[in-house]
Order: sequence, then structure tokens, then C-alpha cells
Amino acid sequence: FFFNFIDISEVFRCDPDQRLSLPGFHEIKTRLRDMNVDYRGVALLIKKSLDIKIRDDLSVFIPHMFESLFVELA
Repeated sequence: FFFNFIDISEVFRCDPDQRLSLPGFHEIKTRLRDMNVDYRGVALLIKKSLDIKIRDDLSVFIPHMFESLFVELA
């Protein structure tokens, strides 16, 4: 069974060299709350065989209420 997308909620900020990476997937894409202590948000892992474009114009991010990350398949 193969996944093209893996969506993760309630992710925490971490150092770039500690970020999740999976063979065959693009670098993890995240949208995180910009708080002093609490850096949580959403993340996507997308198969490298898919061409993607991050759509910031469609992504809604209201901390603690609605957090989203939209991508366009090219």
C-alpha cells in the first residue's frame, strides 16, 4: 500500500537537522503557529514523483482555531 500524501496535525517546531524525512518524499512542508513557546501546526509529506506548488493564498491559518496548508498539483 503506497501513500502519495501524509498529513500530520499537531506538529511541533524542531531544528532543521531533526526534521522528519522519508525516502521518496519531498522535504516536509509545515505551517506553524508563531508563538513564543508553543510552535505547533500542520505538516504535509508529499511523494517526490508529484510536482507541487504551495498555495499560501488558499492556506488559512488562525491559531488554535483553523490551521491549513494547501498545495497545488502541477
